[in-house]
Amino acid sequence: MSPVTGPIDVYCYPVSRTSTYVPLLFVDIEDRYRCRYREDGTLQTAIERHDAGHDVIVHVHWEEFVLRECESQARADAQTATFLRDIAAVAQRGVPIVWTVHNELPHVIAYHRQFLAMRAWLASHADAILFHDQTSRSVVSEQVAFDGSRAYVVPHPSYVDRYESQAELAAGLARPHDAFIACFGWIRLQKGYSEMIEMLPREFLDSLGARIRISGDDAQAGAVRAQTLARTDVIWDVRHVPSAEVPSLLRAAACVVLPYERVLTSGVALLAMSVGAMIVAVDIPQMRELLPMQSVGYLYPRTDAAALRSVIRSVFALSRERRAAIVAANLEVARARRPAVVARRLAEIYDRVRALASGVRARP
Repeated sequence: MSPVTGPIDVYCYPVSRTSTYVPLLFVDIEDRYRCRYREDGTLQTAIERHDAGHDVIVHVHWEEFVLRECESQARADAQTATFLRDIAAVAQRGVPIVWTVHNELPHVIAYHRQFLAMRAWLASHADAILFHDQTSRSVVSEQVAFDGSRAYVVPHPSYVDRYESQAELAAGLARPHDAFIACFGWIRLQKGYSEMIEMLPREFLDSLGARIRISGDDAQAGAVRAQTLARTDVIWDVRHVPSAEVPSLLRAAACVVLPYERVLTSGVALLAMSVGAMIVAVDIPQMRELLPMQSVGYLYPRTDAAALRSVIRSVFALSRERRAAIVAANLEVARARRPAVVARRLAEIYDRVRALASGVRARP
């Protein structure tokens, strides 16, 4: 390793301009590793920085974002070729490459072949492959081959202290919740909101005095709403929810429902746990690995409407004391995943790949 006189630049690419996840990875390690993303986080910038004599790391995140502006297969092929050319140039310079696997498949599966081509390269060449849990590692191992000695589990950081102080959290937990069922985040067809609404008919909600409230950014909200036009009891809060409103919005719900099953890690689940919300989710291995034992009883089979209604009914029947115990268990998991804890784990891996990257080496 070359002598270091300041923090090493880590080029996180590609990343959404609105990402709240990536900054969390560098909490308390900024003196050693400095995050470069958005306009500053390109592969070309990383190459230029390296060629100017500086130590750098490239950390690949949502590789499907390379294709998000594409309008045709030809354009997707060209973008994929550019990415593979640039990432190969990074590798040929001996720059350490770290890859975090966020999704099994892109949210919008238009360019499956190109996505898998990028993923296969990363699986073969990345110096470290990061998974948020053991379940994700197993799922991706069936999709692409990779050397297990380069694979690490680095939990998705929680959002403890990100949206509110611990004093504000304690004050919020003391307030009673309302009689609505919340869904939160990007509103997409594949998240299963339409199916969930159908599984919770109006007469069932009326029996509980409840309503459904769906809050979040308009990815495909129009298409989702079109499937449930007759449901005037569903509140559509389609907007970017300001950070200051997020904790109270989730905590005020009787529960936050996560009706999707094709997910490796749910940032919304961790967010809800971090602010003291009650979670109901589809019963998938990832959720069983994430949630504490006290919350596992509120999972339901994806297509079992009777099971979902039973879980919702049990949520509304919880005593104040029992609900507080479940929320406290969720918070304990979230606190164990504080951003600073996860960042220190990530810094250990950055240290390791830098130590292994002694000089320029070609990768096969």
